[in-house]
Parts: sequence; C-alpha cells; structure tokens
Amino acid sequence: ARVMVHPLATEELVCAAFLHDVLEDCPGIRIDHIKDAFGEQVATYVSWLTNPSKGSKMPRAHRKAMDRRHLEAAPIEVKVVKLIDRIDNLQEIDTSIDFCKLYCEESNLMLLAIGDADDYLKKELGKAIDDAMAKYELWRQEAKEMIGEDAL
Repeated sequence: ARVMVHPLATEELVCAAFLHDVLEDCPGIRIDHIKDAFGEQVATYVSWLTNPSKGSKMPRAHRKAMDRRHLEAAPIEVKVVKLIDRIDNLQEIDTSIDFCKLYCEESNLMLLAIGDADDYLKKELGKAIDDAMAKYELWRQEAKEMIGEDAL
C-alpha cells in the first residue's frame, strides 16, 4: 500500500505491487493470467518483480545474484516497489533466527544494486538493515549469556 503515495505511483504499479509475489507463491498462476486480468503493463511490472531464479536448484548465493542482475535492468518504478517491499520485510523479520543475518547481508547487496532508484528509500532501507542486524546481534548476545556460546 505504501507504493500508492510514491511520486512514481500509477494504478498499474500499485496493482503490480500487490501482485508481486503471485507468480512465485501461487502454483498454476502464470503471467498470461495476470495480463488477461490486469493488463499488459501490470503483467510487465509483475514479471520484473518476480525472481527469475525461483525454482532453480542453484545455490542460494547464485540465485540471489541472478535476481539482483535482473533487478538492475528493471525500470525505476520496479526498483522502487522492490525497495519498499524489502524495507517492509526487514521491519517484520524475526530477528531471533540466523536467517535474519543472511537476509540482511542479501539486502545490503540489493541496496548496492538498485538503491540508486530513490535516495530516500535507499537511506530507509539502509536503516532497516542496520536496525534488523542490531536486534539480531542483541538477541545473539542475550542467547549466549543465557545458554552459553556453544549452544548457538
């Protein structure tokens, strides 16, 4: 919903922002379904927002690098949606799991790849990464003190 107030927002971009995970998360839904239901532009945005590595058997680092290269070539509007999505994800992430650290590291790489799309969102994503990492590190420290270094 936050995309709606961005200066680049259009009806098509907002629609694509709501649909951005549909191709990855809903088996049986194809891009032509989105095109038929919402139009060519929405389908184009959703295609850009969909990770091309989904379903690949490559190691995670390779998949995420492929996804970043895909985003680097995307229109600025798509990059804005992806930045907002990543900020939201980081604000909601469970900082008491080790995945948080990996996700923050991947978010930093994404920031380097597409942060130039919007200076304000670039700063906000950097802060969201820092905040999530600080909470994760605090959790790790507290867990070490409670259960010992070797338990982690």
